Amino acid sequence: MIKFFVLINLFYLIECFKLSRCLENLMCYNYPTDYTITSGRVLYPGKNGINHWDKYKISGPVVLPPNKNRNKWLMYYYGRDGTKWKGNYTAPDDLPSGYIGLVESKDGLNWNKIKGNKYKGSVLEPGEIFDNVHVSVSDVNDIDNKLLMFYSGGTEEKTIDHKTIGLRIRNLVAVSNNTKDWVSYKYPIVDINKYNSKYIFGSHVRVTPLDENNKYGKYIVTLHTLELRKNNTEAKFRIMGSVTEDRFGIYNLKNLDIILKEGEKDTWDSGGVGVRHIIKYDNIYYMFYSSEGRIDGSCKWCIGIAYSLNNGLTWDKLKIKDKKDLGGPVFEARYNLDAWDNYGVSCPYIIKKPDGNLRMYYLGIGKKEGNLTGAIGCAQTVNCDITNWVRV
Repeated sequence: MIKFFVLINLFYLIECFKLSRCLENLMCYNYPTDYTITSGRVLYPGKNGINHWDKYKISGPVVLPPNKNRNKWLMYYYGRDGTKWKGNYTAPDDLPSGYIGLVESKDGLNWNKIKGNKYKGSVLEPGEIFDNVHVSVSDVNDIDNKLLMFYSGGTEEKTIDHKTIGLRIRNLVAVSNNTKDWVSYKYPIVDINKYNSKYIFGSHVRVTPLDENNKYGKYIVTLHTLELRKNNTEAKFRIMGSVTEDRFGIYNLKNLDIILKEGEKDTWDSGGVGVRHIIKYDNIYYMFYSSEGRIDGSCKWCIGIAYSLNNGLTWDKLKIKDKKDLGGPVFEARYNLDAWDNYGVSCPYIIKKPDGNLRMYYLGIGKKEGNLTGAIGCAQTVNCDITNWVRV
C-alpha cells in the first residue's frame, strides 16, 4: 500500500492509493473549542466573524512588513468558510484551500481584517480556467510599487484514480496596485505534470531574489511536488528549484530539479519535505522547510533548516547541535500540553527584524477532544540564533 504524506495546502491523494491519514503539512480544521495555552497564536478560523470567508479553515501565512510605501504589516493567507469548494464540489476536510484573504497590523502580531471585493470579503477567488475550483496563496513580492502574488489553483479535472477532483494543481500569478484588488495572468507559470508525468503536481511556488536590492536580477524559484518512484509504487513529497534570470521569476518554468529530499527511515523528515521559505541571512541562504516523519511510532509535523553556499544551486541540511538528524527539527509542537499547536507546526514564513532576529509565521496544528484544529502563529529567534525559537 502506498503511503503518501500529503502536505497541507494540497491534496488529498486518493482512494486508489489508500492514503495514510498522516497528512503532510497543512492539516487545517475548523475551531470547535479553545485551548488553555494560546500564546503565539495570532489568527484562527472565525476570528473575523461567522459571515467571513475564513470561518471554517485557514492556513499558509504570507507576511509583508512595512516599507517606504506602506506603514502597516500585511498578511495574505487562504482558507474557506465551509465544506464546499466553488462549483459545489465537496472539498476533502483535510485541505484548507478555497479562497485568499488579507489582514493588516500595526505590529505584525495583532491583526485586523481587510474586507476584499470577492467572495465574503476575500481578495482572490477561483477563476474560470486554470483555477476554477479552489485557490491558495504561495508568496507575495513587492515589485515596482505593485504586488505580485504567486498562488496555486485547482480545477475540476480528475486525476490519478479518474475520480478525485482538485488535485490538478497549477501555479499562477496575479498583480495588484492596492493590496486587495488582483488581476490574474492568463496562463500558469508552472505546470509540473504537463511536462513530466512522474510528478503528480507541483505547488506552493516561492520566489526569492538573489539580491534583495535588485528585483530585476536572478531569482531562486522553489516549489514542492509529489514524485512517483519505484515503478509508481511509492510517492514522496520533495522540493524542486531553479535559479532563473526570468524577470521576477514569473515566466513559464520547465527546468526545475529536485533540490531537497526526505530524510532516511525513522528520521524527523522521513515522510517528505514540502512548504518552505528561503531568506539570505549573514550572507548565507537558508531554507526553513516543513516536514513530517515517523518518530516514536507517531506522525510529527516539524520545521527544519537547509542551507546553500552557492546562491541556491544546491542545498544541504544543517547540522544542528544536540540533534541526531540533519536539518533539525528546530521548531516543534508543544506536545502533551493543552496548547493550540500541540500536534504539529508547518508552513514557515520568515521575516528579518531590524534588531537582527528573525520572526516566523507558521501554521499550528492542535488536537483537543479528538478534533484537529489549525491556526496561524508567530515565533521569533533568541539572540539571533536561527536554531532557537520562542513563541511571541
